[in-house]
Amino acid sequence: MLLLYDFFLAAYGILIHLAAQVNPKAKAWVRGRTHPEKPLASLRNHPKEPVVWMHCASLGEFEQGRPVLEAIRQAFPQHRILLTFFSPSGYEIRKHYAVADLVCYLPLDGRHRSRHFLAQVKPSLAIFVKYEHWQYYLSELSQRGIPTLSIAAIFRPTQPFFRRYGGFWREMLAYYSRLFVQDLSSWQLLNQIGLGAMAEVSGDTRFDQVLSIASSPVPVPWMAAFIQGRQTLVAGSTWPDDERLLAQLADLLPDLVILIAPHAFDEQRLSNLEKRIPGTFRFSNCTSLDNPTPTQLQGRCLLVDNFGWLSSIYQYATIAYVGGGFNRSGIHNILEAAVYGIPVFFGPQYERSREAYDLLSLKSAYSVGDAETLYCQISELLSNQTLCTELGQGNARYVQSQAGATESVLRYIHTNRLLSKP
Repeated sequence: MLLLYDFFLAAYGILIHLAAQVNPKAKAWVRGRTHPEKPLASLRNHPKEPVVWMHCASLGEFEQGRPVLEAIRQAFPQHRILLTFFSPSGYEIRKHYAVADLVCYLPLDGRHRSRHFLAQVKPSLAIFVKYEHWQYYLSELSQRGIPTLSIAAIFRPTQPFFRRYGGFWREMLAYYSRLFVQDLSSWQLLNQIGLGAMAEVSGDTRFDQVLSIASSPVPVPWMAAFIQGRQTLVAGSTWPDDERLLAQLADLLPDLVILIAPHAFDEQRLSNLEKRIPGTFRFSNCTSLDNPTPTQLQGRCLLVDNFGWLSSIYQYATIAYVGGGFNRSGIHNILEAAVYGIPVFFGPQYERSREAYDLLSLKSAYSVGDAETLYCQISELLSNQTLCTELGQGNARYVQSQAGATESVLRYIHTNRLLSKP
């Protein structure tokens, strides 16, 4: 099986270099790994300062690891923090993340690459967020006796760890010092393969993250002026299918203010939305204006085409719509909206979202597949403020009830003295 894994790594490296000739994301992936030793020079300049290394696949995993990383920074300020990404989507947005001393790409897994990387970094603790189980990195960490944690992990019966042929994958999990899983079903799956003793149900660290953001949201005065107290739908991380649905909704509810934060800022998509929904403006154009024009303040749709604002603009929503529910990858982070105590809508493909199931069972969220259904359900809420408030409060209580995953991880680190105090 190891030979097949080596073949996969070699093939992946070749294919992504070929893709880099035509694909900007693949090009960024390759360029970021051209000289992997250069970014690590700053760590070598401080050899006596211990390093905590956290690895995230992309931006979503970073948001899960973020509360743990920030808690470690506060509890162990003498440690340097290295944050690595696999995907350009995460690296490009968070490469200037202030809590980390260094942010860089993780070299592709491999026997020699993993040894060279760890020889340079010399981490005191390694943390992998949710996914990204790499054979050589994990085995090398284990051989060096470096404590290694998996946090916010979630497992499903269809994964190779739980198949008859999954011995190679189960071996990867056994390299961890501790597996912090999101739910009981994940722990039960691990227990079935003999790893229950090294696993702990701690919950999802995203709950801690969204609660922290919502406790002191960043005000956006211009946006508040644009809304002017009107009933508002904030649609976050939308894809083209979501945007077609929202454009139809705009026709059906002409008095509803709509803020749309697309998943990607494709110029053609933004232009189409401007043409499709009258009274549409771009946030990137409006934020530079100290005194917005009356025409802009009377607009009804604002395209939020800047990264980093979504978690804050949900505070202005009467109702939220979270995109991605028409894609195989599933819906995006509905907790960012639910934490503000508002009803949440999303598309029909939510199978990979545990919190979507939970909120649907609480009847404080809605899954919709067409514009007519979305219109009917939103109209009911907008005309019944009591119902709208009750559903929103149910979402807020749910998020509050799930907090504490970060504390579980920090308690384990403290109890087992994985990091030293100054």
